[in-house]
Amino acid sequence: MPWNCLTCTYENLNETFLSCEICGSSRAQPIADQSTTDGSQPTCDHSTTDGSRHRGSLKRHRPSTSDTQHQRSITDVLGKRKPRDPRPCSSDVPRLPTKSSTSPNKRSISDVLRPKKSSDFAGRVTVKTGNNDPTSISDSDLHQFAPATFVRDILPHDDAGKLLCLLHADAVSWKHHPWFIFNQWKKTPRTSKGFQLTPSLAPSGASAQGSIYAAAAVSEDTDRRLMEDLQIVASTLADNIAKWRPSKESWVPTIALGNRYKDHHESVGSHSDYLGELGPRPIIVGLALGACRDFVLTNRSSENQVTVRIPMPHNSLVVMWGECQEQWDHAVPSCAESTMIRHPVVGSVRYSLTFRMSRGLLSRPECNCGRPAELKYRGGAYKWLCAGHAPRGDEHLAPNAPPPAQPCNYSTESQWATREAERLATLELETKRGFHMKLNK
Repeated sequence: MPWNCLTCTYENLNETFLSCEICGSSRAQPIADQSTTDGSQPTCDHSTTDGSRHRGSLKRHRPSTSDTQHQRSITDVLGKRKPRDPRPCSSDVPRLPTKSSTSPNKRSISDVLRPKKSSDFAGRVTVKTGNNDPTSISDSDLHQFAPATFVRDILPHDDAGKLLCLLHADAVSWKHHPWFIFNQWKKTPRTSKGFQLTPSLAPSGASAQGSIYAAAAVSEDTDRRLMEDLQIVASTLADNIAKWRPSKESWVPTIALGNRYKDHHESVGSHSDYLGELGPRPIIVGLALGACRDFVLTNRSSENQVTVRIPMPHNSLVVMWGECQEQWDHAVPSCAESTMIRHPVVGSVRYSLTFRMSRGLLSRPECNCGRPAELKYRGGAYKWLCAGHAPRGDEHLAPNAPPPAQPCNYSTESQWATREAERLATLELETKRGFHMKLNK
């Protein structure tokens, strides 16, 4: 309990001190609760500087002449006063740790201003099997549950920021594409644009219908700086794919398809990609920029369904390998605004660029509608199917355009795709064993 010196009025914090730590005056002993029988005022003992004791009243004690010889004036005391140590000097009283430059809670200016990595704030990958509760897994363990790889902070921080700004400036030319569903035309709940990376491979005219290059024709009016950055990113991704999974056949992206989600409402439903231009077992690389949204993979197994939810923050990457398009569906579902992590520059906007390699215009039959059939993996086999109401090549149609012709029931198995898938699967097995060890080094 603190006590005040009767001479200099200094508040001493250590109750074990018998004299003032400033002026050296003796401390008055605690007053005993006593009463007198004669009605006189109770007295208390005071210690003097010479060790003697005297009786006095409860009124403030006036120091003797011998006391004043050893006392200093308040001015002298305050003028020469040193900063006091708030910690008690008794060795048996525990002391609080002092803050030092090595304190884990103390950060330097460079730490505060450094670019934040997505691992500093984004959530973890979760896996839900059947009716079980979702469980968290590490990024490096994703391959054990799905044919995919998740990598954070794939590009240098400044390069990712520059690419995001260029995409954001180009977004005025991105469009909602009409889609015929539930017997009416609807606009896709996102805007899209294609970027043609290798013009020489792009089909033209009637051959472009149903081609993934059909949406890329608009990239001719794209800012030159954006196209140059996309070419650099495509080369970087190709180098990473070659390092992560070496193969006798290199993966070189020829097109980048972009989707822009302006807020938490916009989305893309669960689907798998058309394989007519990509061929079986394609590698598709998705780069996320801007706000953090979940990327969801779901297998088509009816017995033990597995759902993988990947929170993809700015500058993160998902690689869909091998049988991912054949056995799994992927989606970017809408979400609650409170669960979305906004980007400091573009806010709630998320950009997705999916880099793909076209294998050239495959020999595609025409369905009964007179349009190129589409390759899909259905019922355990690769089949050429009627694409139905997909607006391939019809992006110019207005939402109030008349409905397209009803899809036919065209379906024929592709023997070439089956043989090619078996060949690619054999190549993948040759390098798959050491792939994830290389990735985690």
